[in-house]
Amino acid sequence: MDFDERRRKKWRKGRRERGLPDDAPFDGDPAAEGRQECEDLANYADELHHQGRIDDAVRYRLQQMAREIDMLLGAV
Repeated sequence: MDFDERRRKKWRKGRRERGLPDDAPFDGDPAAEGRQECEDLANYADELHHQGRIDDAVRYRLQQMAREIDMLLGAV
């Protein structure tokens, strides 16, 4: 399953768990939620590196992308 399919499936699952239709307004601040997810991604990269599943270059790139997305979301 590709990324877009996985994200749509996750969105629908979360909506069903909350008893909401797929098109209901988002309850919260999507920029703030996204920034928290960036923090999680950076931490996951550290853990993947600690487990020996990725090297320094991949960890650095993941954390760099998370920082960039965090900055973009912080501007909205």
